[in-house]
Amino acid sequence: MKIKIFHKFFLAFVLVGAGTILLLSFWYYHAMSDALINRTFDQLYSVNVLKKQQVNLLFKNKDFTINELNNILFETTGMGATGESYLVNDQLKMLSISRFFPKAPSKSITVNTLAAQRGLKHLEGHAILKDYRNVDVFSVYSFINLNGIDYALISEIDFSEAIKPVKDLRNKIILASLIILGLIFFVSLLLTNQIVLRIRQLQQPINSLALGIIPENYMVPKDTDEIGEMSQSVEVLIQAFKKVTTLAFEIGQGNLTYHIEPLSEKDILSKSLLKMRDQLLFFNQREKEIQRQRSYLLLEGEERERKRMARELHDSLGQMLTGLRMRLDLMPNNTQGAELKNIVDEVLKELKQISHNLMPTVLADFGLEAALSSLCESITKANGLAITLRYEKAENYKKISFETAVFLYRIVQESFTNVIKHASASKVNLSIDKFEDRLFLYIKDNGSGFDATKDYDGQGLKNIKERVALLQGECEITSSEEGTIINIEIPFI
Repeated sequence: MKIKIFHKFFLAFVLVGAGTILLLSFWYYHAMSDALINRTFDQLYSVNVLKKQQVNLLFKNKDFTINELNNILFETTGMGATGESYLVNDQLKMLSISRFFPKAPSKSITVNTLAAQRGLKHLEGHAILKDYRNVDVFSVYSFINLNGIDYALISEIDFSEAIKPVKDLRNKIILASLIILGLIFFVSLLLTNQIVLRIRQLQQPINSLALGIIPENYMVPKDTDEIGEMSQSVEVLIQAFKKVTTLAFEIGQGNLTYHIEPLSEKDILSKSLLKMRDQLLFFNQREKEIQRQRSYLLLEGEERERKRMARELHDSLGQMLTGLRMRLDLMPNNTQGAELKNIVDEVLKELKQISHNLMPTVLADFGLEAALSSLCESITKANGLAITLRYEKAENYKKISFETAVFLYRIVQESFTNVIKHASASKVNLSIDKFEDRLFLYIKDNGSGFDATKDYDGQGLKNIKERVALLQGECEITSSEEGTIINIEIPFI
């Protein structure tokens, strides 16, 4: 049978409380009863001793009367409504007057009781037994010899009278116990409701977590008891769920740099998610590296093709045009010949420019600085754009590879092309600083500027950023009405 925790707590409180009250009541009742019984016997002992002394004094006087004896024994001060003392002779006859049968003459009442029998046997003691009326009494008996005759002196009080205070106390204890049990019932109900309510408050967030729902606005109780500690543990569990779900969400969104600290060495869930994140980050970086190498190889192949085409144009078509020009010099000097010579000269000049754009020979022969200087001069002559070049090298600078030099040359070339096409600028500052482990490229113009936050259809900026990315560098472009600034940092790897 399924018993709810409410009933378990309630029954436990009631049973413990009721059991405690009943146990205390039982103990208190019996303690008081034993105390009253002992007190009653002590009182009867005192009466019995006193009567014994008085009777002995009386019997020393040979002229006493039976009435004097009765006066001594019939005196019941302090013995209640049923207490009495009397003498029993060896014939088991009551010598004195009975309190209950005052008209019965002396020696007319037979006292064949255990108290009389023991007293006549010279025994002293006390007991709860039947008296000569066959009524339960507290009895104290002793032996006394008066003028050579054996008697039993008995002092008794009815059990019902003596025990009446205990019965009254028992009734009061029962009433008090019932009242206390009622209070225990009520307090147990309140305490049980309070405990179960707090447990149910824990049940709701735990059930939500079991369904995969993170509770919102969960209030942690300020209590410092065990349930309060459980509530704080639930709060820790909720926060842990939030951290783990946030980590999973960020991983799902592609944010592979998001990190959380595991709750403990045995936090398998957090460690598993972090391991999955690290694996995804590794594969992502590996994919980017493969893509970068692929793009690098593609651009490198493009540069090789440009170099080959430039060489082919110079070695084949250039030689043919040069031969044609020499043949024209041998022809008669007339108007038609002069026009042909001019046409061939223009073609040779254009072919040289195309070959230079495809792959400047000065870059392969003399390096990046000379190639950039040549590029600046040719653009200034062709477009009137004032270009200031500053090329600085540290003492312990690292020499860059030819492929890197080609990429940097193309970045500058693309930047100048954008300035000429779109910026309407009159001046450009080009600065290169080479250090031991990195290179800084700075290009600034005084053109009209553009919105650097927008994406444009043209390939100019994309080509610049792509080449910088392939060199694993960083590119920052800022632009305003006063002009555009391109800051590039390239590490040497």
